[in-house]
Amino acid sequence: MRPLLLMLIFALALCTAANAQTKISALPSGTPATTDVVPYVADPAGTPATKKTTVLNFFGVLTPSFILPANRHGDGAKFQLFTGSSSTNDCAKFDASGNLATLGSPCGTVTSVGLSMPSEFGVSGSPVTGSGTITVTRATQAANTGLFGPTSGGAAAPAFRAMVNADLPPTLSSKTFDNTNTANFKGSLFTLQDATDTTKQARFDVSNVGTGQTRTVNIPDANSTAAQAKAAVSNQFLTSMSAQGVFGAAQPAFSDLSGSVAATQMPALTGDVTTGAGTVATTLANAGTPGTYTKVTTDAKGRVTTGTTLTSGDLPSHSHSGTDLTSGTVPTARLGSGTASSSTFLRGDQAYADPLALVGARVYHSATQALTSATPTALVFNSERFDTAALHDTASNTDRLTAPTAGYYSATCQGEIASNATGFRSLTIRLNAGGTIIAANAQNATNGDSTTLNVTAVYQLAAGDYVRCFGFQNAGVSLNVTASGNFGAEFSLVKIGN
Repeated sequence: MRPLLLMLIFALALCTAANAQTKISALPSGTPATTDVVPYVADPAGTPATKKTTVLNFFGVLTPSFILPANRHGDGAKFQLFTGSSSTNDCAKFDASGNLATLGSPCGTVTSVGLSMPSEFGVSGSPVTGSGTITVTRATQAANTGLFGPTSGGAAAPAFRAMVNADLPPTLSSKTFDNTNTANFKGSLFTLQDATDTTKQARFDVSNVGTGQTRTVNIPDANSTAAQAKAAVSNQFLTSMSAQGVFGAAQPAFSDLSGSVAATQMPALTGDVTTGAGTVATTLANAGTPGTYTKVTTDAKGRVTTGTTLTSGDLPSHSHSGTDLTSGTVPTARLGSGTASSSTFLRGDQAYADPLALVGARVYHSATQALTSATPTALVFNSERFDTAALHDTASNTDRLTAPTAGYYSATCQGEIASNATGFRSLTIRLNAGGTIIAANAQNATNGDSTTLNVTAVYQLAAGDYVRCFGFQNAGVSLNVTASGNFGAEFSLVKIGN
């Protein structure tokens, strides 16, 4: 009886909506209790809706509108009891005659229900093919990401990603950065703008901070103005700052200072009196060379700048007489220059000289020299008998004897030419490069014996003048000048007077 009553109630629910289908499931058996729950279909606004209620309340929800012909399928003003057989999960509906009938199982084409969600969600319990629960959970995401639309371009499905600059609004108003996190503004793009004129900006530049260093700017507990950089000017101190942060500077006056300068603060002095920095010990600048002088020169400050010895021109004019020297003698060194000795005398030029001192040289050649026929040849001399004043040089210009000072000189040349009966032989003394002959001697050839020649000249020479001895023969063949003891090729020049 209880199943028939539930079927009756279920049929009444099905009458309320045309073509509405409700699955018959787990119908209770036995005598129905007032608390048993039964389903029904309501259609108050034209859209079928499946509902449920208890048996006690079921008949309370029935209204005349539920059983009017317009609210059920089929004709007649009454509903029919279902008298057929059915199975669990069969579907029931009114047929064309208005009788309650079963459609069999399953009640349609849907055999399972699944749920697909975007990747940011997790789904469990899907699909449901009988009974069950589909559960949706949020999928885990990487730290510091959020659900955002695309970073640029047109609209697109959102996805989890990190925030980019474009996600932030161009203006942050009434926002506070708390002290639990650090906010870093990179580069030189962190600027402050005027509230009304955004072209007035202040920009922070940290490019001068050393690598790995953090510099802190402390804000005083008072209104203040940032100062503008000012180039240092020698001897000037900062005296003021304008409202725009511009410093004023000026050189302080002595009235601006008080107290005394410590020695360690003293600068180094320069000039005639010098000191070292940080000390007051002074040093007088050097103005001359230390020494003992008989004559000195001073500058305008009275300092000795130079010193020397007295000369005769420094002495005042005075005519001496024999009475000026009453005793003692004048040292010979005070009378003139040179060395005073028993062999020297004082000349008129106030110089001591040896009247017997020889100025001269005699030179010779230690090997024979060839004379080409009919060609005057300058004889050379590689050895010296004596040379008191560097008249001769055995290394260069060995054919010359040079006068060291101006005066009168005696020049003598001798030589022995090998035997030959043809032609004549001669020796000449010639002056300087032009070869002016100042003395000559010539003889005819001697058959069977050598020819010995000697030539002498006294001549006035200037300092630096030189003489040479030339040999000549015209035998038609080359003949040698011999080197025999002291009468071979010999040449001398001796000063005999000034």
